[in-house]
Amino acid sequence: MSRLVDYATEELKRIGMIDSGNSYNDAVTKAILDLIELFASQGHSGFTAAYTVNVFKRLAMFKPLTPLTGEDSEWNELKSGDYQNKRYCAVFKEKDGKAYNSEGKIFTDDGEIWYSSKDSFVEITFPYTVPDSPEKVYLNKEEKRIENASSD
Repeated sequence: MSRLVDYATEELKRIGMIDSGNSYNDAVTKAILDLIELFASQGHSGFTAAYTVNVFKRLAMFKPLTPLTGEDSEWNELKSGDYQNKRYCAVFKEKDGKAYNSEGKIFTDDGEIWYSSKDSFVEITFPYTVPDSPEKVYLNKEEKRIENASSD
């Protein structure tokens, strides 16, 4: 085993994923370690490792590698006459041409539990680069102040 596989195994043990007795955890652990073993076997340098992980993460999460263009070929028409983007399913276009990302924002009251709502929709223009993660909105101003102070 490589150092990376050993490291991943030890970290998974720390969070109770190794031999947990839970079939779901055991299946996820096997999938993670299979990916780690394949990645470790490829002999990446620091640069290629970071590049590979970043591209893989976007693709595995169904996020496009280049900006959405808004061209007609990127859309599927929905029954309602509105459109959904083929390259990123959270992007929609209305009949009037206005487009939005339905996963543009997530919200919290306590900094621990995050949720989306109708207010998660963010209007967009093209070309549009899909962000790695949605904008985080703290609804409790005191929590926001604490969060901002701890991130400095």
